[in-house]
Amino acid sequence: MIDVAYANDFRPTTSHTAVATLNKVLAAHSLKGGMEMRIYREDSLSTGNNQAGQYAFTNAYTRQSSATGTDYQGLQNYAAFLLGMPSTTSITRASDYSEYSKTWGFFAQDDWRVNEKLTLNIGLRYEVETALTERNDKSVSGFDYDYVQPIEPTVQARYAALNDPALKALVPQLSVKGGVQFAGVDGPSRLYEAPKNSFLPRFGFAYQANSKTVIRGGAGLFAGFLGQRRGDVFPNGWQQTTTVGTVNNAFGAPVPRSWDTALLTTPILEPVGNANGPQQGLGQAIDFFNQNPGVSKQFRYQIGFQRELPGGFVIEAAYVGNYGYDIEIVRNINA
Repeated sequence: MIDVAYANDFRPTTSHTAVATLNKVLAAHSLKGGMEMRIYREDSLSTGNNQAGQYAFTNAYTRQSSATGTDYQGLQNYAAFLLGMPSTTSITRASDYSEYSKTWGFFAQDDWRVNEKLTLNIGLRYEVETALTERNDKSVSGFDYDYVQPIEPTVQARYAALNDPALKALVPQLSVKGGVQFAGVDGPSRLYEAPKNSFLPRFGFAYQANSKTVIRGGAGLFAGFLGQRRGDVFPNGWQQTTTVGTVNNAFGAPVPRSWDTALLTTPILEPVGNANGPQQGLGQAIDFFNQNPGVSKQFRYQIGFQRELPGGFVIEAAYVGNYGYDIEIVRNINA
């Protein structure tokens, strides 16, 4: 098959950061505290030429008969291309979006020189990240598991009329429940509820065992991220593709259709946005956000030493560990 069209996106990404830090020395304590705010934003504009028409050429019109479907080295496909007779024509009304999220961090730290041999580093950081948001609410947010689709009575009636005792023994009744929810319609503009429990303690030490040996170690808890850096919004409903397939006559033979008229005789489907509500995406694959996600955590630790050797050489060794938990996964709810 020869497929004529290419997709592409223009996706500028910007980030803004504001930081404030305060330092204070009190005797053996060196105190530091502050805050940090970061904004992550991405805009997406589709520039693919499938928005002007996409044409697929096969040997549906150029093979010798319906029984000879083999296309030697694609020459029959190419012949259809030269004749201007695509087997499938489509045009896409592509979606765009503008998404962002914010991250706030607050920290306090004390570098405490206990004595001439031992220094302790004690700190605590608190982080909170706002939910991913689409500026114009052009995204699916969650999923309503209890919503009853209007087609359920019809589905159940047809299933009741089905004569298949073995199947009905396994599945006595069908339920057609569930529907997508949209930002700004079925809830706030934020696409989920961001957790606010990311308290991240840090601890470190440096101990001078003797004039030539220093032992250092530390441990800390670090948080992952959920917002714009993790993934994009789901603009289901804001993209629509119109496809004109191969039409066959009463004898099963394909009826030729020229590529310069295929889209002129077919109504172009326009995106409906969130107008379909919970009926959006029926019979299709859908995506939605976990409404109460957790933030992944990593517990990192290290201990090592430095030893001065003769001749000005230094040897150093360290053991480093990292333990992660609450790692996000993708789950198929149909499995």
